[in-house]
Amino acid sequence: AGILVARKDICTGSLISDNIVLTSISCLKSMNTLKDVKVFLGTKEIDKDSTNYHTISEVYTNPRGKNDLDQVNLALIKLSKHIGLNDTINTIRVEQKPWPSGLEQYSRLCFAMGFGKHNKTGKMGRLHGSQVAMEYGPKACGCATLARSQKMKIICMNNLGNDRFCYGDTGGPLICDDVLVGVAHTVIKCENSTKIIKECGIKFYS
Repeated sequence: AGILVARKDICTGSLISDNIVLTSISCLKSMNTLKDVKVFLGTKEIDKDSTNYHTISEVYTNPRGKNDLDQVNLALIKLSKHIGLNDTINTIRVEQKPWPSGLEQYSRLCFAMGFGKHNKTGKMGRLHGSQVAMEYGPKACGCATLARSQKMKIICMNNLGNDRFCYGDTGGPLICDDVLVGVAHTVIKCENSTKIIKECGIKFYS
């Protein structure tokens, strides 16, 4: 799902039921009223002048989710109407299992996407994505200065993969084995390294 806030800020979300979009609280920072938010479904590009969008009736957030690396920093957007699902518009199932151990713990191949600025073309508002290698655990996020407790709340994108996430990808899905595992939340700047996007893990941990 593409999300346009206050006609200027672009971010991303995931349709998890026929009237609920999951995203990051950071996606809605510039929202003053519900009328500020437009949701685009079944399209690969957000057109600010298009009338083909969905309005929203409610936003649900966790009041404790204020820290940039907080595990509960998520938002649920309720659409004004239930959406008819088809081959173009469909829901994605949320992961219910814990993060894998063994070889996959620090190199799980997943797919990430968003409507943000593309690192090669510079274009904003067009859906893009790529396969990414993700890691979770005390040894993850190696280049970032994070406490162990913080590392246990987030899933990190390592330097493998063909794409880098940028502005507008906030709220975008991390998909592993065809299920939604994480939500793009914030960018961590690493010394002597490229920027790495963080995926704020949904609370599926056992």
